[in-house]
Amino acid sequence: MTPGKTVTKPRSATDRTKRKGPGERTTGPAASGSGRSVSPARAAAVRSARVERKTRETDIALTLDLDGEGRSKIRTGIGFLDHMLTSLATHARFDLDVRCRGDLHVDAHHSVEDVGIAFGQALRARFEHAAHNLARPRLG
Repeated sequence: MTPGKTVTKPRSATDRTKRKGPGERTTGPAASGSGRSVSPARAAAVRSARVERKTRETDIALTLDLDGEGRSKIRTGIGFLDHMLTSLATHARFDLDVRCRGDLHVDAHHSVEDVGIAFGQALRARFEHAAHNLARPRLG
């Protein structure tokens, strides 16, 4: 697989950028260190993520909302992958929007692999944030 640029963007105005590695950028919650609890509105806002991944073979934009209703808009150009991602979103009851432009004239391998990587990065970003919030003490 060719290394590519990946950008994960949580949908929260109070997030800050953290460098992960060469060509890869993710954003996560601002660590204030204050021990304040997270408001329900902020908690809901950070349960969604946007990942953009661009390699020589693919160009992917993926949005995941864990508190969705099972809606999906999947456009990978690979019928079976579209079907499986739609089923996953429907039965897990999260919203998923995936757009992938890949080198399908060669084969589907890079598109399937990179969509999986982007989806995993979106999930990981949200679960890491949730674990961080659970570990924070509440004041009050």
